[in-house]
Amino acid sequence: MSLSRTLFWYFGHALVYFWLLPAYMCWYAIVPKIINGKAFSDNLARMSFMLFLFFSIPVGIHHQLVEPGIDDIWKYLQVVLTFMVVVPSFMTAFSLFATFEHHGRSLGYKGLFTWFKSLPWNDARFVLPFLGMSAFIPGGAGGLVNASAQMNGLIHNTIWVTGHFHLTIASAVILTFFGIMYWLIPHCTGRKLTKFTNKLAIIQGYTWAIGMTIMSGAMHYVGLFKGAPRRSTFSEYGGAKQAAEWIPYQVLQAVGGTILFISIILVVMIFIHLAFLSPKGEEEYPIAEALDEQQPVTKLVENWRFLIIITVLLILIAYTVPIGQMFIDPPPGAKGLGEGKLW
Repeated sequence: MSLSRTLFWYFGHALVYFWLLPAYMCWYAIVPKIINGKAFSDNLARMSFMLFLFFSIPVGIHHQLVEPGIDDIWKYLQVVLTFMVVVPSFMTAFSLFATFEHHGRSLGYKGLFTWFKSLPWNDARFVLPFLGMSAFIPGGAGGLVNASAQMNGLIHNTIWVTGHFHLTIASAVILTFFGIMYWLIPHCTGRKLTKFTNKLAIIQGYTWAIGMTIMSGAMHYVGLFKGAPRRSTFSEYGGAKQAAEWIPYQVLQAVGGTILFISIILVVMIFIHLAFLSPKGEEEYPIAEALDEQQPVTKLVENWRFLIIITVLLILIAYTVPIGQMFIDPPPGAKGLGEGKLW
């Protein structure tokens, strides 16, 4: 069982970044073009992607902090590697808001935050990815809780974890993908994003954000303060009396889910309209230039041999001994390979 779970999370955490990195690509390379600005730094973007590559795979054991059979030293190492993801995340946040501020300043906005007014709040191609970026702020903070050995002990296997996934994947990533859809589909089908469809897309984005906020917020609260399990039967956690405390939050989750269902209907309607009914025309494939476009690219971020060697080395350091110990010294109750069972 320990080996199967370890292999699952070795793959599982990398899978999260398989979904997340396309959203980062949109934030770095497409959103600046949509706002008619320039990306803050091409080199900074490449550096952050390099760090995401390094630290997205050898961190799966932070999902197994309460499990026996893995020495604390290896759990601690993977917690440290997990927290290293904070570095490219902060680099991304700085780069994006520097892009927005530079664009606003270039249009003459001089106040501390008045440059926010320069952003195209009536353009669904920007609004939905921006909502996704905003959702990733509390989502990232919740990720730090999940990865911390002490704080994880409080929320482990509660529905807080499910709420966290609804902030990161189902909000940050999906909202960004919706925003991409609203220019990519008409670009591929030779049609235009009309004003009506754009307004409907903005409504769809806000509807999704509101529904997901209600659903995820209820999950976070009842998981943290009421200990509601991630998945179980009521009898395992005190029976009907304990379950009664969770009912109001389950109602909130249902309300959020209903709003999300309305948003899904809008998405389907918009998709059909963009693919088959919108007027013929051309929709650009927006790729931004960077402010440091003329600067030489940092050599390390273009050296694939270096990137692959460091990634493989970190994986071997993080996993070789823990997995080896599962074969040599399985946790209590597990059966060894000699008895015909892969625990």
